[in-house]
Amino acid sequence: MKLQRTAFGLLVAAALLAGIVAVSEQQKTTAPVNPVDQAASQRVFDFGEDAIAVVTIESRRPAVTIERVDGQWRLSAPLKVPANAATVAFLTNLLTTTQRDRTLNVSRDRAAEFGLDQPMGQLTITLNDQQKHQLVLGKPSFDRTFLYALIDPDPNAKELAVSLVSPQFANAVDRDRKEWQVEKTVDKTVATPSPSAAASPTPTVNPTPQTSPQPENSPVALPGN
Repeated sequence: MKLQRTAFGLLVAAALLAGIVAVSEQQKTTAPVNPVDQAASQRVFDFGEDAIAVVTIESRRPAVTIERVDGQWRLSAPLKVPANAATVAFLTNLLTTTQRDRTLNVSRDRAAEFGLDQPMGQLTITLNDQQKHQLVLGKPSFDRTFLYALIDPDPNAKELAVSLVSPQFANAVDRDRKEWQVEKTVDKTVATPSPSAAASPTPTVNPTPQTSPQPENSPVALPGN
C-alpha cells in the first residue's frame, strides 16, 4: 500500500513537472522577439548618427570639439573652421554601429590593470536633446584585438563596468589636429605666371649722336694745323 502511494506521488510530481516545462516552452515560442532591440543592446551606444550634436575628444593631443551647424560639421575648438567630413564620419560611425564584446565588473582599485587610471582618450557626446554620453578608452587587451573602455561610467558605482570595444577607437581619437580640419585646396583656374614667362625689361638704347654735316668745299682740319 505504501509502495502504491509512493508510485502515485511520483506520477503526480512528474505530471506537474511536465506541465511546467510545457508552459515554459510555450511562453518561449509565443514571446515576441525584437532583433533590433537585441542588436541595439550589443552596440556601444544606442543612438544614431543624426542624433549627435557635439563631440569633444580629449587625448594626449590638444582637445578637439566638433559640432553640427546647419547640417555641416565644424570645429569649435581649438579653431573655428570647417571639419573634415570623412574624419568625423569615421568617428560617428564607430560610436553608433560598432558593438561591445562583453563587460567585466571589476573593483575600482584595478583600474590601472586596464589603463583606465590614465585613459588614452575620452569622448563626450552631446545629443540633440542635450543628453550626454561618455566613452573612456583604456589600453588594448593582451592580444590587441580590443580596447578596454568605460561606457557612461557611474562615478558612484562600487565597481567598474569594463567593456571591450573596437581598437579602431584609438585611430579615431588619437589624431593630429590638422586631420580634423578641411584640407586647403588650390584654385587651379587662376594660372600663376612662371618667372620664365615674365616679360623682361626692354633695355634702353642710347641714341647715336648725330654729326653736323660739313659744308661743301670747306677745308678739312688736318692734324697739326
